[in-house]
Amino acid sequence: MSWREHLEAFNREMAAAMENVVKNSSEPLTIFVPPTDNETMSSEMAKNHVVIGEVLEDFQRPSTLTTEAGSVMFTGYSRHTSPIWMRISVQPQRRQRGQIACSRITQESVKGCRSILQFIDKPLPLVHDNFDSFLAKRNDLSKFYR
Repeated sequence: MSWREHLEAFNREMAAAMENVVKNSSEPLTIFVPPTDNETMSSEMAKNHVVIGEVLEDFQRPSTLTTEAGSVMFTGYSRHTSPIWMRISVQPQRRQRGQIACSRITQESVKGCRSILQFIDKPLPLVHDNFDSFLAKRNDLSKFYR
Protein backbone atom coordinates (compact mmCIF):
# COMPACT_ATOMS: atom_id res chain seq x y z
CA MET A 1 0.00 0.00 0.00
CA SER A 2 1.10 3.56 -0.63
CA TRP A 3 1.55 6.24 2.03
CA ARG A 4 -1.65 7.89 0.76
CA GLU A 5 -3.74 4.78 1.37
CA HIS A 6 -2.28 4.24 4.83
CA LEU A 7 -2.66 7.89 5.83
CA GLU A 8 -6.23 8.07 4.52
CA ALA A 9 -7.15 5.26 6.93
CA PHE A 10 -5.68 7.06 9.96
CA ASN A 11 -6.12 10.79 9.31
CA ARG A 12 -8.19 11.95 6.30
CA GLU A 13 -7.56 15.68 6.87
CA MET A 14 -3.82 15.16 6.93
CA ALA A 15 -3.95 12.95 3.83
CA ALA A 16 -5.75 15.71 1.93
CA ALA A 17 -3.21 18.33 3.05
CA MET A 18 -0.29 16.06 2.11
CA GLU A 19 -1.45 15.99 -1.51
CA ASN A 20 -0.19 19.58 -1.82
CA VAL A 21 3.09 18.80 -0.06
CA VAL A 22 4.36 15.53 -1.56
CA LYS A 23 4.76 16.03 -5.30
CA ASN A 24 6.95 13.04 -6.15
CA SER A 25 5.44 9.86 -4.74
CA SER A 26 8.55 7.80 -5.58
CA GLU A 27 10.75 9.64 -3.03
CA PRO A 28 11.21 8.04 0.39
CA LEU A 29 9.43 9.88 3.18
CA THR A 30 8.53 9.86 6.84
CA ILE A 31 5.19 11.25 7.98
CA PHE A 32 4.53 12.09 11.63
CA VAL A 33 0.82 11.55 12.21
CA PRO A 34 -0.81 13.47 15.10
CA PRO A 35 -4.15 12.40 16.58
CA THR A 36 -7.21 13.15 14.47
CA ASP A 37 -9.03 16.19 15.82
CA ASN A 38 -11.39 16.77 12.88
CA GLU A 39 -9.78 20.13 12.14
CA THR A 40 -8.59 21.08 8.70
CA MET A 41 -4.83 20.85 8.42
CA SER A 42 -3.09 23.52 6.35
CA SER A 43 -0.39 22.71 3.83
CA GLU A 44 2.14 24.58 6.00
CA MET A 45 1.24 22.44 9.01
CA ALA A 46 1.37 19.30 6.85
CA LYS A 47 4.88 20.29 5.67
CA ASN A 48 5.91 20.40 9.30
CA HIS A 49 4.93 16.74 9.72
CA VAL A 50 6.90 15.26 6.81
CA VAL A 51 10.55 14.55 6.06
CA ILE A 52 11.05 13.86 2.36
CA GLY A 53 14.07 11.87 1.26
CA GLU A 54 14.39 9.71 4.36
CA VAL A 55 12.53 6.83 5.98
CA LEU A 56 13.18 7.43 9.69
CA GLU A 57 12.70 4.40 11.90
CA ASP A 58 15.35 4.52 14.60
CA PHE A 59 14.85 7.02 17.40
CA GLN A 60 17.17 5.26 19.87
CA ARG A 61 19.96 7.85 19.58
CA PRO A 62 19.70 11.63 19.97
CA SER A 63 19.67 13.40 16.63
CA THR A 64 17.90 16.15 14.70
CA LEU A 65 15.68 16.19 11.65
CA THR A 66 14.50 18.93 9.32
CA THR A 67 10.90 18.92 8.16
CA GLU A 68 9.70 20.20 4.79
CA ALA A 69 8.57 23.39 6.58
CA GLY A 70 12.19 24.00 7.60
CA SER A 71 11.70 23.23 11.29
CA VAL A 72 14.74 21.60 12.90
CA MET A 73 13.63 19.25 15.67
CA PHE A 74 15.45 16.96 18.03
CA THR A 75 14.73 13.27 18.16
CA GLY A 76 15.62 10.92 20.92
CA TYR A 77 14.84 8.23 23.38
CA SER A 78 14.89 8.29 27.15
CA ARG A 79 16.22 5.20 28.88
CA HIS A 80 15.43 6.72 32.27
CA THR A 81 11.72 6.85 32.85
CA SER A 82 10.32 8.98 35.63
CA PRO A 83 9.12 6.88 38.59
CA ILE A 84 5.99 9.04 38.68
CA TRP A 85 5.25 8.22 35.04
CA MET A 86 5.72 4.50 35.73
CA ARG A 87 3.23 4.65 38.60
CA ILE A 88 0.47 6.34 36.62
CA SER A 89 1.04 4.50 33.34
CA VAL A 90 -0.90 1.35 32.51
CA GLN A 91 1.14 0.85 29.34
CA PRO A 92 4.84 0.95 30.27
CA GLN A 93 5.89 -0.32 26.82
CA ARG A 94 4.92 3.07 25.32
CA ARG A 95 8.05 4.67 26.77
CA GLN A 96 10.30 2.66 24.44
CA ARG A 97 9.29 4.25 21.12
CA GLY A 98 11.09 7.59 21.01
CA GLN A 99 10.37 11.27 20.80
CA ILE A 100 10.28 14.01 18.14
CA ALA A 101 10.52 17.54 19.59
CA CYS A 102 7.98 17.54 22.45
CA SER A 103 5.84 14.79 20.92
CA ARG A 104 6.15 11.13 21.80
CA ILE A 105 5.70 8.24 19.40
CA THR A 106 2.58 6.48 20.67
CA GLN A 107 2.28 3.26 18.67
CA GLU A 108 4.07 1.01 16.23
CA SER A 109 4.89 2.61 12.90
CA VAL A 110 3.17 1.63 9.66
CA LYS A 111 5.45 0.96 6.71
CA GLY A 112 4.37 1.58 3.15
CA CYS A 113 6.16 1.52 -0.16
CA ARG A 114 9.26 3.74 0.44
CA SER A 115 7.50 5.44 3.36
CA ILE A 116 6.74 5.14 7.04
CA LEU A 117 4.03 6.64 9.25
CA GLN A 118 5.10 7.48 12.80
CA PHE A 119 2.19 8.16 15.18
CA ILE A 120 2.73 10.99 17.68
CA ASP A 121 0.71 12.20 20.65
CA LYS A 122 0.32 15.85 19.54
CA PRO A 123 1.03 18.05 16.51
CA LEU A 124 4.59 19.24 15.97
CA PRO A 125 5.09 22.99 16.50
CA LEU A 126 6.30 25.18 13.66
CA VAL A 127 9.82 26.28 14.54
CA HIS A 128 11.00 29.30 12.57
CA ASP A 129 13.88 30.55 14.70
CA ASN A 130 16.68 28.84 16.51
CA PHE A 131 17.86 29.87 19.96
CA ASP A 132 20.61 32.16 18.63
CA SER A 133 18.28 34.17 16.40
CA PHE A 134 15.72 34.39 19.20
CA LEU A 135 18.29 35.91 21.57
CA ALA A 136 19.60 38.30 18.92
CA LYS A 137 16.09 39.69 18.23
CA ARG A 138 15.25 40.41 21.87
CA ASN A 139 16.66 43.74 23.09
CA ASP A 140 16.40 42.67 26.71
CA LEU A 141 18.34 39.45 26.03
CA SER A 142 20.66 40.42 23.16
CA LYS A 143 23.42 41.59 25.53
CA PHE A 144 23.80 37.96 26.65
CA TYR A 145 24.08 36.84 23.06
CA ARG A 146 26.98 39.02 21.87
